[in-house]
Amino acid sequence: MKHYIILLGVILFFSLSAAGQDSKDIISVVSQRVAAFGCVEVPFDFVAKKGTGEILGQQTGTFVSQGEMFAVLAEHVEIYCDGKNKWIYDKDNGEITIINHDPGKSDMTENPFSIFKMAESIYDFAGNIQESDGNWLVRMKPKDKKINYSSVEVEVAKDSYLPVSIRYISKGGDTYIAKVGEFMQVALKDDSYFSVNMESVPDDVIVTDLR
Repeated sequence: MKHYIILLGVILFFSLSAAGQDSKDIISVVSQRVAAFGCVEVPFDFVAKKGTGEILGQQTGTFVSQGEMFAVLAEHVEIYCDGKNKWIYDKDNGEITIINHDPGKSDMTENPFSIFKMAESIYDFAGNIQESDGNWLVRMKPKDKKINYSSVEVEVAKDSYLPVSIRYISKGGDTYIAKVGEFMQVALKDDSYFSVNMESVPDDVIVTDLR
């Protein structure tokens, strides 16, 4: 599998270079690189800031992605999605909220890597690609003006075509930044990993089912 990924990366690198390093092509390559892992675990650091720079909240944890399924595992919150339903477990307040998963949405509470698959249909690509510290910075603006954020910035490592950070900028000026670490390919997980076994939930946890 490692040899396949390396070969894929080489092929995509030269095809991208020949295309003139267009921002749409870069995001397309990122999508293919992420999908090639099958099941991947990625450590992340997340911070939300007001426009003034004041920190609204921080989380450190691990993101697990397998196709349309994913899990976000952090100290204060866990999110599980089996591709159809989503369980949001607020551990601090002892609450689980269950909602329908909308694969057409793209924000920090959805699969953050899904934006790479849907980029062309959801976003307009704004401005030229910027380069900094061996990375590309691709800016995208949502086509739907009703969405509550004004732009998304994706930093992509040139040598691997994998995301380094994803930044959402709200219309009010707040920013939500996820910095990701090394992508680690792991064995495929059983589908049950991406859902919550409600029989194992403590009795004092409040469950709200909004499906």
